[in-house]
Parts: sequence; structure tokens; C-alpha cells
Amino acid sequence: KKEEFEKQIILVEKMCKVIKNLGGNQLRIDGGWPKKEVPEKEYKKLVFEGIKRAVEIAEREGVYLSLDNHGEITNDYTFQLEIFEKINSDKLGANLDTMNYRWYGYPVEKLPHIYKAIAPFTFHTHIKDGTGTKKEYKGKVLGEGEIPLKEAIRILKEEGYKGVWCVEYEGEEKENGYKRSVEWLRRNLK
Repeated sequence: KKEEFEKQIILVEKMCKVIKNLGGNQLRIDGGWPKKEVPEKEYKKLVFEGIKRAVEIAEREGVYLSLDNHGEITNDYTFQLEIFEKINSDKLGANLDTMNYRWYGYPVEKLPHIYKAIAPFTFHTHIKDGTGTKKEYKGKVLGEGEIPLKEAIRILKEEGYKGVWCVEYEGEEKENGYKRSVEWLRRNLK
């Protein structure tokens, strides 16, 4: 619906102002989830148009937008690349979540190829580990899942990534899991 689309654009504008007021310069966005009644070609067109409008706001406000590979739509890395290349703005980049491409359904062996493709556009990271796809997904401590995290870190460094290395942990033992994940990341960033 047009009104829902416009609400999302207004929300991006408000959040850009909040980010600036807090002294920040980056906002994470994603493409949302497809609606059953909207054909894929149409929802991709709407997502592209929404991100294009969000980028116009970001350019005006001096804020960077980090497009997360989250959910169904922007976990399609070829669509992510198409968005980056067609919009072609230095204010639009990726929030690379190392687990989400696997969650979406890509095989583990394809992940390094995807990281290499997305790395040049990466503004921010969610370093996350786990196993399985969608309903079978299980969050794991960094280094204990099936995600090639060391390879992701190597690729990002080779591409000149200088942003934040953010741990995202979705396993069951929250406090201990985060602690062990942070320790793993510290050891493996050296």
C-alpha cells in the first residue's frame, strides 16, 4: 500500500535526524519481508524505489545507510549488489551479517564468494555464527557453528574494511555466549 510505503520513508527521515542528534552517522536498513499478495517482481521494484528514496534523504542529511542482508528480500545477495550498483551512492553500503546468507539458504561453500562480492560495499558487520537454514537455524558461539568466519574476516580485511566488528549472538546462553564470542573475535582479529 502506498501509505505504508510513505510511512517507511518518513521513518527513515526521522531516524536519520535521530542518528545525527546522537552524534552518529550510520543507519541500518533492510528490505523487509515479501507480502504473499505481492509478486516478487513488484516487491523488488518497491524495495528498490524505497531504498533509492532513503538514499536521497541520507545524502541530504549526511548519514550512511547500511543495507542488512536480513529477512527474505535483501538476503538475495545478487539483488543487494544490483541495488548498490544501480543506486551508486557513497551513502549506501552493506551491513554484512555473516550468518544470514546461510540462514536464507545459501550453501556454506558459497559464503566466501558472497562475502567477496559484498565486502567492497561493507560499512558495518554483524559477525554471527550458527548452523542450518530458516526453521533449522541455531545460533552458536563464534567459531562453533558452520560459518567460515575466519575467511569472512580475511576477505573483509583484504577489501580494506575499517568499520566496527560487531558480535551478534543468537544462541541460548546469552551472557556466556556473548562473552565467548567476543573473546573469539578478539583472538581472530589479530
